[in-house]
This record gives sequence, structure tokens and C-alpha cells, in this order.
Amino acid sequence: ARADADAARERGVVDLARAGELRWAQDADRVALFLPVSEDTNARSIDVDVTPRALSLSVGGSQILEQAPLRHGVDGEGSSWTLEDVASRCLVVELPKLDDAIVWASLLDGRSREEIEDELAMQFGREMDEEDPR
Repeated sequence: ARADADAARERGVVDLARAGELRWAQDADRVALFLPVSEDTNARSIDVDVTPRALSLSVGGSQILEQAPLRHGVDGEGSSWTLEDVASRCLVVELPKLDDAIVWASLLDGRSREEIEDELAMQFGREMDEEDPR
């Protein structure tokens, strides 16, 4: 179990228990996350930071995800979040997909940030080599 927790931390999951409460769904053009929060949670206590390939999330000063790699790209600037009361109070985060043709198999990428950065660097390096006629 400790190895699983360490692996999760390497992938940006800071609070394993709270991250386990996170649910997600998708349609053709967006991914939505749902996290139960206490009734007294207010907007000032929530911090959501979305980049095209990572998500950071904290509630009440407690970090849940820190630059956790997303499975696929999203429009970070087009993302939004709200607090909603349905059956209970819930934080809802909406992430517009960059490619609506992709059906996500999971919310988070199973690789560490370093593995993703290495892959992107290799892809970028190959693309540069292909463009360079030397």
C-alpha cells in the first residue's frame, strides 16, 4: 500500500483519500469532475489550476491534486468550476477537451510528470530533426 501511495504522489495525487472521492464524467466536448465538499465550503476556500495537461486542486487549504497529469489535453483557460447543491454540496470542475474525437479511458495519465515531459521532449526533438534537412 505504501508503494501505491508513493506512486500516486509521483503522479500528482497529494491526498489519496480525497482524490478517491473524486468522480468524473465526459461527453463529446468536455470532461466534468465532481468532488463532495462540506456544507460550509465557500468559493474562497477553493483553488483550481488547469493547464492543458495538468490539474491542481485544493479545498480548504488542503491540496488534493498538484499538477496531476491529465490523460489528454484540455483548454485550461476555458475551464471553469462551480459549487453546486444537488443531493449534497459538490465542487464541479468542467474541462473543455482539446480533441473531441477522443474518448478518455481515465481522468489522469498513469505516467509521472517526468515521464510525460521526457516523451514530449523526445517527440519535439524528433519533429525538429525531421524539419532539419542536415
